[in-house]
Amino acid sequence: MSSTLLFTMAPPPPPSFPSEATVESCRDELDGNLFRGVDGFLATYYDHKPWSGAVQRKLQETESAEQIDKLSAKLPRLADADAFKEWLAGLLSLSSALHRDAHGFTPRIQLQVLSKPSGPLKIVITGGTLVLGIYDPPAAAGEEEEDSAVLSFFVRAQQVFKEQPARRFLHGFLVYGTTLELWVFDRSGAYSSEKIDLTQRLGVFVEILASYLMMSDEELGLNTFVRSCFELGPSGYVAFGQDRFFLRPEPIAKPDYMVGSGTVCYAASTPLAQEPDVAVKFSWRESLAHDEVRYLEQAQKHNVQGVLRLLGSQDLGTVADHRKGLQFPQPFVNRILSCIATSPLGRPIQKFSSLPELLDALCDVVKALRSLYMDARIIHRDIAIKNLIIAPQHSNRGPRGILLDLDQGLDLDNAASEEPLVGSDGFMAIGILSGKRHTYRHDLESLFYVFLWLAIANDHKHEDAYDILEGLPTSSRLWKWCSMDFGSVGQAKAADMRPENFSVMLDEFSPDFVPLQGLAKQLHALIFPIRDGQIFTGTETEPDAVSMYNQIPFIHEMHKAAETHANDLDYLTRLLEKHQMPASVCVKLIHIHFHLNEGEILAVREFDAPPHGRIPLLGPMAAADAISGATNVHGCHYLVDEAGDLQAFEYTTMEGGVDLAAHPAFVSEFCAAVAQRGLQRAFGLAVKSGVATEGEWVELDYPDKRSTFLLPGRIALPQSDKLIQQSTKTQFLGPRRDSLGNTHRHVEHWHTTTRPVRGVEGVESGPREKIAEGVTAKGGFFLTGIPLDPSSEFCGVVRALAAAA
Repeated sequence: MSSTLLFTMAPPPPPSFPSEATVESCRDELDGNLFRGVDGFLATYYDHKPWSGAVQRKLQETESAEQIDKLSAKLPRLADADAFKEWLAGLLSLSSALHRDAHGFTPRIQLQVLSKPSGPLKIVITGGTLVLGIYDPPAAAGEEEEDSAVLSFFVRAQQVFKEQPARRFLHGFLVYGTTLELWVFDRSGAYSSEKIDLTQRLGVFVEILASYLMMSDEELGLNTFVRSCFELGPSGYVAFGQDRFFLRPEPIAKPDYMVGSGTVCYAASTPLAQEPDVAVKFSWRESLAHDEVRYLEQAQKHNVQGVLRLLGSQDLGTVADHRKGLQFPQPFVNRILSCIATSPLGRPIQKFSSLPELLDALCDVVKALRSLYMDARIIHRDIAIKNLIIAPQHSNRGPRGILLDLDQGLDLDNAASEEPLVGSDGFMAIGILSGKRHTYRHDLESLFYVFLWLAIANDHKHEDAYDILEGLPTSSRLWKWCSMDFGSVGQAKAADMRPENFSVMLDEFSPDFVPLQGLAKQLHALIFPIRDGQIFTGTETEPDAVSMYNQIPFIHEMHKAAETHANDLDYLTRLLEKHQMPASVCVKLIHIHFHLNEGEILAVREFDAPPHGRIPLLGPMAAADAISGATNVHGCHYLVDEAGDLQAFEYTTMEGGVDLAAHPAFVSEFCAAVAQRGLQRAFGLAVKSGVATEGEWVELDYPDKRSTFLLPGRIALPQSDKLIQQSTKTQFLGPRRDSLGNTHRHVEHWHTTTRPVRGVEGVESGPREKIAEGVTAKGGFFLTGIPLDPSSEFCGVVRALAAAA
């Protein structure tokens, strides 16, 4: 039980207070979150409590009844806050007597009246709790004035939460004229009791005041998870099992609002004497929202570097817990209070000490995003200055740039079909602003915007975009990046990211960042490549792109395409000769071997297979590696899309391929011919590079890795009476150039006991055992179920393939 209770009384504010901005902010918070006259309010918080019987008996005594009658008579004649303070002191005296009879001692009561509401609100708590009240004199009482009083009451409550950001909820009472309304404020809004006429039911108010004196800290809404420690004075500690983390008194981050997640962070340490190296965070997540703890555990399980390390966590309760028993007219937002301890405790990224330190930190964040996406299957979705820190440099090991706040993350393996718009103003990607589904690419784009904000503003203090803007001239293009009109923001960003406009943004760079303008251009080209004359703001692995790839026919569906379209193919190959295209450019049979998963592209790389040299392997790789620049890729296989444009659908890591952009006349005529003849699903172009530029090659599938490798034509394929082989030519140079011997063909095998394949001679119909086609390396080396001769050259290549893949 609390021995000291501080009532903070605020007189009615003058017309100039609160400010219009504050009013609008409060209106936004209260929209849909304010409930008046909630059924069950008195019963939930004040009836049937351990002290209820004693209070009722005391009020029925003659002396108590006489005091209440006298105070009731005075109430209508109160003229100002000072008079009300004196009157309230009389009520508190009676309530203290009830407390004394119930507990054997009289509590110390402080009654503070705020005479200057326009000035700063200073709240001092002795003994650990506070109740807030506002009094409006009778002359001010009216419906419009009543609504104004409620709004100003909310402003005062909001200020209490700013001073005590970790508290769970706040009790309050509003007296306007002779009417009493009891309130509770929490992170989901505000709600009140029925209106009570004090001239008729003053005894209820006495009971309420007595209840405030007798409530426990938990019942008064304090955060009791923070335990007191005599040596720490006003500070305390939190404990997860045997682990204790001692908090520093002042939070390092706290919200300036009341309704919402209310995230507040404290610096903490394990041994009391050490410098703080731990962050302890309290936050209220929506009950249906994503759980940051699960994401941190998932990241830790997959050894993701550059993400906070979880030291302890616990859910402490919900809004529904302290609202239990109340009857609301509509559902409210239920939130869960949690406490999380993490490390390291770093500096906000805007407090970088040098440009090299900043760039190192940003590079580490890119690596963290990649690992988070590839290894833990999580997208962050809220990359902004506020969510990035620089870790202390205790040693040369470990990343300097650290990602914070995974509570807006998305688990790709458990994602809903629809997700709400997520992000921070000023940093959201163009695709997100236009309603696209979040992908890894949008996190990288948001990180690029972080770099631009830092480079232009060079603001080492603020993290919020709106605060940063206050220090920038109104001519800055960044002003158009912050608005609730997401469509307009998206259009402004898209315009600014066009190459001809991006140079204007570079001119805004602060003097310290001018040396990084070249780097900014390179990053811009990576994030926003030009496609069809426009900047590309999509993702190579968006569901539409993956779906497009997966709709391309499989190789076994295309074995007769060259024969069916012989005349068309002859025309296309003659275009190669007409435009004198290099021999490394050829007509490509459009086909795929395996389907893509979300977040993948198909790319060629080479592996060593002594003594046969290097062998090309076409297999899936993370698209994030390509867009971040971690791996350089170039288009190698192209199709003609529905718009009649050439589009890469498979890539290579090999350098030296022909740049088709240098042959616009050929590309234009080729695309027109394919589109006019309806050959988009039959033929495209291949640009060969690396060892595959010359010689004869045989394509074989490696299903274990969803890959295809090229076998030098000189190496003999295994033969067996149990195998049926079909060869399909996949690249065409033309009648005059085929004699060069630079050809590709795909070879498929079917086991005589596998399922029949339509149109393949020699494969009988009827029930068959299903055996994987192609090379497998599980439990030995096989080709479509047939063991390979370990001494054969072919097995030597497969052995090298298994080791490389």
